[in-house]
Amino acid sequence: MSNLLSGVIVNRVYKMSGISKAGSQYSLARLEYLIPARGFSNEKTTIVSVGYDLREITVSEPAFQSLAEIPFLTHVDLTLTADPRDPTKNVVSGWAPHGDK
Repeated sequence: MSNLLSGVIVNRVYKMSGISKAGSQYSLARLEYLIPARGFSNEKTTIVSVGYDLREITVSEPAFQSLAEIPFLTHVDLTLTADPRDPTKNVVSGWAPHGDK
């Protein structure tokens, strides 16, 4: 089953690999996206925020090449699927121009 993260602005897609401090090899792909900034308010504090907040999510290895071709800083829809290594988390597994069916 997949979900859709609709209308986000993708800032960057990157992949890193190497050897961890523990000596094991790793490979990880990530995607950065922008969402409208939200303010915050409680009894003691008020934060007014304008612009965008940066968020990050893991990208599935098979989807990395396709995601590297996203027209950056435009609205796109991201397809999310369960992470096979941790089903409680989602990974980006695909994308489409925002509004395409």
